[in-house]
Amino acid sequence: MGYPTVTNDDGTGLTGTVFNEAFHALLQTHVQKICRSSVSLDLSGGATTVVTLHCERACTLIKATILYTEASTADAGVALKIGKETDDDYYYTGTSEVSKALWYSLDVTLLQTDVGAGDTVLFYSAGGKNDTGEVMLVLEYEFA
Repeated sequence: MGYPTVTNDDGTGLTGTVFNEAFHALLQTHVQKICRSSVSLDLSGGATTVVTLHCERACTLIKATILYTEASTADAGVALKIGKETDDDYYYTGTSEVSKALWYSLDVTLLQTDVGAGDTVLFYSAGGKNDTGEVMLVLEYEFA
């Protein structure tokens, strides 16, 4: 059984290893490099921790955005953290915003950007907001 052959318009062709290397190069230029993961939390519920991202390969966080999927009321904000199992505020710690409109978004400053192979990124809310408020954490990340 022979190797696959690709014939160009001019009649030339690629076979075997050359074909595989060319195909690999083509895939590398068309593979999505930036990925996204998102989860939602209700700020008025109890304290909650949710898994946002789990990677078997190391990756780098590029951006973290907190999106208000429900308008927040004027009462005090609650603690929000982005971390990992061994350090709940490894990537970010802050307080939810007050009196924000639906779809308001806030790009947060990441304290760290490395996600090791096998690490799990968690989103934490202390909960207990008196009135309404729901947020979504959107993480952008890339593999090396």
